[in-house]
Amino acid sequence: MHDVGYRVFLTNIALEFGIDRFNVFSTFLNGKESVVCLIDAEEEILNGLKERIKTQIPDGAIIEKIKYADYRNTVPPIERCMQVPKNLRFLSNLKSYMNKRFSYIERELVEIKTVLKKAGIM
Repeated sequence: MHDVGYRVFLTNIALEFGIDRFNVFSTFLNGKESVVCLIDAEEEILNGLKERIKTQIPDGAIIEKIKYADYRNTVPPIERCMQVPKNLRFLSNLKSYMNKRFSYIERELVEIKTVLKKAGIM
């Protein structure tokens, strides 16, 4: 499910259902990439959400199995998982910026070495 937007898809559905306590993350279960979703909501809302998840999936997602289980701990506020896409975009932009800067520095070092060699310093 990597890079198909399944976590964002689930978060958007949770928002549509008005769910306040929600978290979703990727992990590996039994050696397979999996998405775990924690939801704290009324049974009626959960049933609607389950039906939606069962009948609608994003393009490119391959779902082998959906499993439901009770979760006894506190589910964090939905705002926490809504920050993930922003953070991922920031990190991607930062990586791109750093790669450009490193390329520039490498070119400058080559030029400096050339000048130093011509001057007989290296």
